[in-house]
Amino acid sequence: MQSNPRVESTLVVGSDYLSLFSDPDDAVTYGNFGDAACAVILEKTKENTGFIDASYRTETTEIDGLVFPHTGLSNFLTNPSSTPYIKEVSKPKDTMPETFMLFDDLLFDHGMTMDDIDYIAPSQSVFKNVERIREQYSLNPSQMLYIGDRYGYTAVTSPILALYEGIQSGKVKRGDQVLFYTIGTGHVIIAMLFKY
Repeated sequence: MQSNPRVESTLVVGSDYLSLFSDPDDAVTYGNFGDAACAVILEKTKENTGFIDASYRTETTEIDGLVFPHTGLSNFLTNPSSTPYIKEVSKPKDTMPETFMLFDDLLFDHGMTMDDIDYIAPSQSVFKNVERIREQYSLNPSQMLYIGDRYGYTAVTSPILALYEGIQSGKVKRGDQVLFYTIGTGHVIIAMLFKY
């Protein structure tokens, strides 16, 4: 949108139906995943708000830590009676040190520190990681837009859903600086600076 003058607005939609693939006998997946769809309309404006920047890090050495379906897709397609469930094969690597470096680099590039951030809309996948971010930067618990205890982990939609709840509750207001953070298995760490 920033590079194309003809695009004035964009509808961005994300959804996941993870409970369909969660094993009822596996507390890690069944107890963690929730289903959700979110839509956001982005439009150009003269206001001093919007997208500031984003950055990511990718690590491909752990691509088999969480497999789906755990019997393999080709096996599942040729043998529909095989189990379609997600399975955690090995414990994931601790990505928080890399996450902190990603945050620090992104903020530094814009002459900012975590003191300039009003709220963080994090991935809702692991509450311990939300707490580690808060502790690393000495943030107030209310600055963390955490809703995973209500909706579970809704994957791609979780940071947007957290922002929505922050807006609906009246916490997040126009002009607030929001740092979005999410992580994908494998792993991909993504951070985005946004002025609401």
